[in-house]
Amino acid sequence: MNYLAHFFLSQETPAAIAGALLGDHVRGDPSRQLPGAIAAAVVRHRQIDAFTDHHPRARQSRQRIDASFHLVRPVMVDVFYDHFLARHWDRYSDAPLAEFAQRVHAALLTHLEYLPERIRVSVESGSALEWLTSYGDLEQVGRALRRAASRLRRPGRLGEGARELQRNYGGLEQDFLVFFPDVMSFVRQLPPAS
Repeated sequence: MNYLAHFFLSQETPAAIAGALLGDHVRGDPSRQLPGAIAAAVVRHRQIDAFTDHHPRARQSRQRIDASFHLVRPVMVDVFYDHFLARHWDRYSDAPLAEFAQRVHAALLTHLEYLPERIRVSVESGSALEWLTSYGDLEQVGRALRRAASRLRRPGRLGEGARELQRNYGGLEQDFLVFFPDVMSFVRQLPPAS
């Protein structure tokens, strides 16, 4: 899953939100690099990723994508699942997505010193708020994949991935709708990240 889902599955404290973001950016033992609550949230992020990687529906989603996308299929599914979370937000949250995004943005502003430069600039400018609320739009999914491709050493065809979402939309959506309640249940069983 990508940022939106990780933020949603965090405990929504500022440190948990920062750790949910940093899970893809911190290498090695986070407790040697970050304060305790943020480091614990990074570990939680990794546990969620491991659960996702082994879930049958997430694997099925990766298989729906053309084999020519090879190694970037997991990245594509992460972004696609954020799209479906945004599209089905009301199923999972009582708060509107825009309100949730505002809370995430405010939390990240309190932990700027721990964020990678590129993300810090995005948070400070407010553009991070825009991309969180835009995941439900197919055009924005394409932009997110192109941005991700620009940061990878071997992006393959990642920048073209939005077409795979459109081509497999119904099946991917059904995969997500089965998967997401399972990951929510998994997260409820984890010890608090504090």
